[in-house]
Amino acid sequence: MTPPLPARRSSGSIVRTACQVRPALRSAFWAVAVVLVAACSSTKSSTASELVGSATPQWLEPSPALARDIEIKALEVSQINNEDDFVRLSDWFQTVGETAYPKLLEMVKSSDNNQKAFALSVIAAERDVRMLEPLRQAAPLSTISHQAHRFEMARALLMLGDTEGVPILIEGLESPNVYARMKCYAALKRGTNVQIPYSATASDQERAEGVTAWRQWWNEMQQDDLLDRD
Repeated sequence: MTPPLPARRSSGSIVRTACQVRPALRSAFWAVAVVLVAACSSTKSSTASELVGSATPQWLEPSPALARDIEIKALEVSQINNEDDFVRLSDWFQTVGETAYPKLLEMVKSSDNNQKAFALSVIAAERDVRMLEPLRQAAPLSTISHQAHRFEMARALLMLGDTEGVPILIEGLESPNVYARMKCYAALKRGTNVQIPYSATASDQERAEGVTAWRQWWNEMQQDDLLDRD
């Protein structure tokens, strides 16, 4: 893991620091992506040889009793009104694993805000890369207008190895909601393995410096990709 960059007072200093370690950060970032794609085996996998990211994977089917429980728990999600219930149900869905994936994908397409946000959060926590293509098909990022759902989708995609939503997560660092800022930053750190100084509870100026550094890093990543394709 790349060691944390030292904090700087000025945005220019932070950007210069990020630029200086860019080669190492870039290597670390793509190493994480390779590991995610390579992690095709899972304790919850239906077959060891199944292609990672397949658009139509064959999930383990739940027993009739478990299928009923999944439907009941999905209905409970609509009634979530506190963090304890969210954590309890999230843990339950993660425990049953891929048997609940079809229901989670159905919830992603739901007009129920609770169900959509919950399902995206669970999918991100699962980090099962076989869910990437089904998730993209269920709710393309470009079609999501609700800001909180855009953050959740971007986070889920990044946890599955897709960087499409990185600019949205960086945008989330400027959210007026401190909780949203914290989640976006945590996703960026975990999903990219990049350590650029930022604190969701810092002053406006300090947060702005961190956002500038993250954007500088992302722009350089994009430029490097273009050069690599030449």
